[in-house]
Amino acid sequence: MRDTNRINKKWVRAAQLYAEGCPVSEIAETVKTSQTTIRNWIRNPEFAEFADEIRSEYYQQFFGHVAVLADEALQKMVEIMRSKKVPSKTVLMAVFKILDINERAAKDRLLVKEQLYNLTNKEHMAEMFEVMDNA
Repeated sequence: MRDTNRINKKWVRAAQLYAEGCPVSEIAETVKTSQTTIRNWIRNPEFAEFADEIRSEYYQQFFGHVAVLADEALQKMVEIMRSKKVPSKTVLMAVFKILDINERAAKDRLLVKEQLYNLTNKEHMAEMFEVMDNA
């Protein structure tokens, strides 16, 4: 990632908000600059690249949290499976569930990533059309 000390702090904050899918009006209000300035930044390829880097970091953080929660859930299921107090039918259901989760995990991660990307891109597409309309 770029050396953010050399870049205007407003520019960096605007890129973060843009990466989160915030509208131009909200970005401008938050960083206390004009919407025209924000639209000019959005047209700047370096700004777009920086926002994409931030968005990628958000995705990585999100999937890191999901992985931790999934691991905790699987550990709980293993505890249930190994418990002598749990009926064998419940243990068998837990085993099948773990196998099913394991099989679908890669597919689900890809699907969620695509959905998140599409959601943020829809916001950005709307912004791009707005920028083009005002050009």
